[in-house]
Amino acid sequence: FNLTPVDWVAHAMVNIATSPTWAGKEPGSAFHPAADGNTVTMEDIASVLSEAGYSGLRTVDFTAWRSKILAHPERFKSWSFCASLAVDGDGLDAMAGNSRGGKAIKEVVGDEAFNKFEPRVCLRRMLRYCQEAGLLQA
Repeated sequence: FNLTPVDWVAHAMVNIATSPTWAGKEPGSAFHPAADGNTVTMEDIASVLSEAGYSGLRTVDFTAWRSKILAHPERFKSWSFCASLAVDGDGLDAMAGNSRGGKAIKEVVGDEAFNKFEPRVCLRRMLRYCQEAGLLQA
């Protein structure tokens, strides 16, 4: 999974749309606004959840998991997302070049913040938010 703070992505999109740096230079181009080194694995996610006190986690085969979700859409809110997942692994997101999108992000957040970005820290913050908002048990 790729984690990039959504406010960074939003600012980068505005930057690409309005800045003279980008104006008309790449018409019809697609940008993949993502921070460098933003990938977290299922092992990272399991580790962060374990650190937060969630126990009894186990890994399961991807295709078996996807089949279970799709077989019971009434029980799983994420069924439509799962339907779009075709394969196990890094997927298309990992194959997309992010140099231009990364440059647009770096222009708005600055080199220091961009270079210090740590996806596991972002993941921990997301988990804490979900707990505080009552979306996950603390």
